[in-house]
Amino acid sequence: MTRFKINVGVAYGSDVDLVIKILKESAIENSDVTNNKALDARLSDFGNSSLDFQLLFFSKNIFRIEKVKSDIRRIINRKFAESNINIPFPQMDLHFKSSSLKNDISL
Repeated sequence: MTRFKINVGVAYGSDVDLVIKILKESAIENSDVTNNKALDARLSDFGNSSLDFQLLFFSKNIFRIEKVKSDIRRIINRKFAESNINIPFPQMDLHFKSSSLKNDISL
């Protein structure tokens, strides 16, 4: 039995307790996850564009673990959509200062 993790970020303003609940429920729904009492979901960081979480779980299915993780991610995605929890995409705001640069550019 080996411990694995799935990282996921959600939009700032999301209900942290609900996200943790959904992550745990999503792992429990997968039959390849073992030892449900050892499941853990946690807020791991305040990211640039998201609240970052980790889902930690155990599985004996180490040779197909990427399929297991994919299946769990699909459950997470469905449950997030049902609960109006958004997975953000990175965004960057650019601010341009007005300066003498206008005078240097010929149009």
